[in-house]
Amino acid sequence: MEPRPKQTPSRVSPLQWPSRGIIHAIGLPPPAGSFSEVLARRRSTRATSRCSLQALTSAIGFATRSLYVRQVADAHRFRRPSPSAGGLHPIHVLISPPSGAARVLLADPDRDRLVRLAVTKPDQVAAFRRQRQAMLPRARGYFVVLAGNLDLLGAYYENPETLFWRDAGALAQTLALTFEAYRLKSCLMGVTGQEMLNAVGMDGTLTAAGAMIVGASQ
Repeated sequence: MEPRPKQTPSRVSPLQWPSRGIIHAIGLPPPAGSFSEVLARRRSTRATSRCSLQALTSAIGFATRSLYVRQVADAHRFRRPSPSAGGLHPIHVLISPPSGAARVLLADPDRDRLVRLAVTKPDQVAAFRRQRQAMLPRARGYFVVLAGNLDLLGAYYENPETLFWRDAGALAQTLALTFEAYRLKSCLMGVTGQEMLNAVGMDGTLTAAGAMIVGASQ
């Protein structure tokens, strides 16, 4: 069914993330280069080494930071590099390292920080790592998972599902190009990343919308 705007939007409660602390980030600009060069270089790379967390968060921040914010009908509308239905931007970006302790971070680029989330089910992170190892045995980069708030779109649109998946795809493409601009290599995986939401107890609130692995060239 086709989406259509609601005449009277519903109220949506703010997301309650299970925060366990803040990591302040210092964003770096991308290296000099033309957009045509970035387009020509971008390709899915299945063999990567681990990149620096600063480079990764700088790229995510560059791709998702709000350039303009306004309040409309009890919701913030954002202008960001990636397009979104109604400027609502319901998709959030989670980061998890490929090894070591089970950690999940939420990117909060508007405040130049990462939010460390409480992992209550570390076995779910381990399950996702095993899945990735089977799919991409030569990739050693960070996991990047898209997690979306379908209820937010549903408050403003009837039948919002196609808008949700369109937003997720647009953000995935924007991130892939931005990673390339930062000289990082990425590969989209054919999974949603549901395990990461399970790990932090957000599986009943958000919808997993895709996963990729991001690292440096080997």
